[in-house]
Amino acid sequence: MADTETFAFQAEINQLLS
Repeated sequence: MADTETFAFQAEINQLLS
């Protein structure tokens, strides 16, 4: 499990949703 990868993924999704 890579928390950093998950965080980066969620950050990208957040930008797309915003």
